[in-house]
Amino acid sequence: MNIADIEVKLSYEKTWRTEFVLNFCKFMVFLKFWSDDKVAEYLIKRLKIKVEDVNHASN
Repeated sequence: MNIADIEVKLSYEKTWRTEFVLNFCKFMVFLKFWSDDKVAEYLIKRLKIKVEDVNHASN
């Protein structure tokens, strides 16, 4: 499943480090070195981002 097909809520601790990593990922996508799916996978692992499916949060 393409991650763009689901609506999610992301939560993470905002620090200078996380902002740097997010900007780095945006840059890599802009230059087409990484796909959106690769960035999402990297961020979840690297920043320990909590992903919550908004559509099924009540289950």
